[in-house]
Amino acid sequence: SVKTSLFPYLWTSSGAFLFNNDYYKSITGQPRWVFDDDDCHPIGDAYGKKPKTRWLAHSRKMSKRGGPVFWIHENHVCPAKYNPRELKDFEKVCIDEAGPGMLCKADPPPGGGEISRTPDQPDGNHNWGCEKFKVISGRDEIALNCEMGLYREFEVTDGVIHGCEGLEHFNASMASDVKKSIWSKLPGSPSEEPLCEKQRLAEPAGSTPLYLIMEEFANNQTTWINEFFPTLEKMMRNGYQTGLTQVPEISDVYCPVPEVSKNDFILCYKASQPDSQYPTFMLGNRHSDLSGKVYQYNTDTGLFDFADLTGSSNQLWQLSVSGTQVINAASGQPLAVEGYVDFVVEQAGEDYVAVSSVNGQAIDCKKAKSEGVECSTSAKDDSASQRFFLIYPN
Repeated sequence: SVKTSLFPYLWTSSGAFLFNNDYYKSITGQPRWVFDDDDCHPIGDAYGKKPKTRWLAHSRKMSKRGGPVFWIHENHVCPAKYNPRELKDFEKVCIDEAGPGMLCKADPPPGGGEISRTPDQPDGNHNWGCEKFKVISGRDEIALNCEMGLYREFEVTDGVIHGCEGLEHFNASMASDVKKSIWSKLPGSPSEEPLCEKQRLAEPAGSTPLYLIMEEFANNQTTWINEFFPTLEKMMRNGYQTGLTQVPEISDVYCPVPEVSKNDFILCYKASQPDSQYPTFMLGNRHSDLSGKVYQYNTDTGLFDFADLTGSSNQLWQLSVSGTQVINAASGQPLAVEGYVDFVVEQAGEDYVAVSSVNGQAIDCKKAKSEGVECSTSAKDDSASQRFFLIYPN
């Protein structure tokens, strides 16, 4: 959860459960196809070429010191025409005015006025136009400083990066700057990849520098896998000279295996059985868009969402013996929101507010008006979307 780690997004947009060298291709900035729909249509530049990529240093200032700083991956591409999201008006024009065999209308070259660039010419403004550098919306790719440092040279002092042109404004002022986010930039452009040298660190001195190793792994998957397995086995053989101390067995702790189809990972939790002294109930929410609907375990998707009241077992709940979990009658699973399972239930008049015992935020269902959209957690504010009420079956 971003509220726990302060780092949003994933390392790869569409290959989180694939085992390959794509990570190295990404970090080294190789051209890579963008996949922005479930059918995996490749998106490239106007001429259908594999798009160029770049890394921007970025902070959303989630901490008092203005950090944490991380890196966001962008691709120089046309509008995502295959994504079910509705295109903006100017994006539709870009698609409609594409030449024969082109993905979208090509942007003008530097100083080219309104004339589209040729396949061999650069984009005159790669931050704007039909072709531009942008993230894969909703599937953004990031890297941490420790990872980008394997390929680029920069310094980190008290969590703030510096040492390259384009990072000058990453400094102590981030702690007091009123801006909510900060990006690497160069003169004349609000967002650019910083001009950091490739990582020349070599251990031992005189051996192959890190950046060449990263590029070799990116270019040759066989080379990477041949190094990976011996390294993994060596790590697993490493132990402690005095041996390990056997700890008492921990029982009733459940650590769900992440599912490919779900975005959230459920944290480990101590299982608690339904408390039979309390009756089963259904859960409604005071948000106006959820009127007539109840919280359920969606048996088709495995998600917890809202649907019209039917009274079926997947819409019935029981409080756990621990009093911190709400157990679904059909699945036998506790309600999980953003990976959180244990909640402190607070009464608010005739309603109830459920506050996570981990992040201290309340379950909020303002975005859950459509079936298939789950609730989230947010700061407790007594809003209607955070207030639940009980419905007892006949």
